[in-house]
Amino acid sequence: MLGVNAFSMMMQEAGIGPVGLQPAFNLTAMEQNLDANATLADYSWTTVFYADFIFGVLTWIGVVWGLVAGFPNLMTAAGVPSFITDPLYIVWLFITFTSIILGVIGGQDA
Repeated sequence: MLGVNAFSMMMQEAGIGPVGLQPAFNLTAMEQNLDANATLADYSWTTVFYADFIFGVLTWIGVVWGLVAGFPNLMTAAGVPSFITDPLYIVWLFITFTSIILGVIGGQDA
């Protein structure tokens, strides 16, 4: 299941998939808007620390969510109706967390 979710997440990030699936980022527009000579006005270690910490936590949450619910996310982005994807989210998350819980109870590495 983790492999299907990881593959779905990679497809979504790369922009490969069903018609109507939009990639999460437009790298061409980001590259054109990048100013390599720009500097931050208030560049201090506390600002950088908190910003990096918050960005790291949010990135970790996004990656975990993509690995846990990647396939339902791909179906939602492809335009599958919500009456199909909502129960799929519930079943997918139930299977994932039940597997983790059973692995922890059984002494297996998750």
